[in-house]
Amino acid sequence: IAIDSSLSVENLRAKTDADGFFFLADIGPGSHAATLIDDDLVLTPESAVFQVSANNPTEDLTLQATSGARITGRVYDAETGAGISGVNINIYSQEVPNMSHDEIKTGTDGSYAIKGLKSATYQLQTNSIEGYPDYTRDNHRRVSARIGAETSGVDFPMARGLTISGIVVDESGNPLADAYVHGNAENVSTHIMSVRW
Repeated sequence: IAIDSSLSVENLRAKTDADGFFFLADIGPGSHAATLIDDDLVLTPESAVFQVSANNPTEDLTLQATSGARITGRVYDAETGAGISGVNINIYSQEVPNMSHDEIKTGTDGSYAIKGLKSATYQLQTNSIEGYPDYTRDNHRRVSARIGAETSGVDFPMARGLTISGIVVDESGNPLADAYVHGNAENVSTHIMSVRW
């Protein structure tokens, strides 16, 4: 259990025992928000915020845990349908106080599952993937999630970049050996090419 309060510089934390009991000292009076530190469970909104009165210890506080929201999907090759493993997916929500940019990796089949989320709208984004240029990737998703429900099919089909080939010649039309061709993407359809040898 973590307690976040504007009255405290640092978050206060406690671990429950076998009976679910926890104890926290030195909490000031006022409104406080509790967070359950768990991979799958979250606190219900009704129990997550509570009041502490001055000179009146709160000994009967009950925090209700429930299954958090889940977001699932796949990252895969748009042409072959093959899953892409090891892709980092970043998740963030401005609606969840103090939420950091969490990250999860796709499995061997390209699938992923993000669990233990609060009800909110989340932004999902994949990182750069070798073989799939940034300009071909539709790598952002905006997803609304609800506690106790799963939002499935949040997929990221990835398109490979186009390939080109040709011959480098000099002013007389003779082939140049060991020439280095470098391409810079100006937009999705135009490239500026430079040659060095």
